[in-house]
Amino acid sequence: MSIDEIAIESEAQRITQELLSSLGAQIDLSSIDTTQFRDQAINNLVERELLIQTALENGMLISSDTLDRDIALTTDFQVDGVFSNVRAQALLASFGMTPASYRASLQQQGLLNQMLTAYSTSSFATRHELENIARIMKKNEIFDM
Repeated sequence: MSIDEIAIESEAQRITQELLSSLGAQIDLSSIDTTQFRDQAINNLVERELLIQTALENGMLISSDTLDRDIALTTDFQVDGVFSNVRAQALLASFGMTPASYRASLQQQGLLNQMLTAYSTSSFATRHELENIARIMKKNEIFDM
C-alpha cells in the first residue's frame, strides 16, 4: 500500500475547505497548525485503504459493467440526456482526474458502499462496527460530485 503526495495534499485541502466552510471564511488560517491537516489527511487515506482492502478480502467487487453503466448515467457527463465522452473528459480534467482515476474512484466508492450495506443490514453491530459505518459514510462524501 502506498499513498502518494498528491493524494495527501488533496485530502489536506479537502479538510481545510471543510474547516473553512464550518467556521466561516473569516477564520485566520495563520493561527492554525496546518501540519495537523496533513496528519489527518494521512490517517483518512490509510483508514480508507484499509477499509477497501477489507472489502476485497471479503470478496466484495464492482463489475466493469456496473462501472460503465454508472459512468454513462452520470448526468454531469451528459449533453441533452446522452453521455458525452468529450464532456466527461473535460469535466474530469477540470477536477485533475483521468478517466482511469475516476473509474478507480468509483470502484473504491462502490466497495465502501458495499461495506456500509453489509454492516448496516446485519442484525448485530458492535460499537467499533458502528464507528466504522460512520467513517465510511464520511469518507464517501469525499467523492460525491
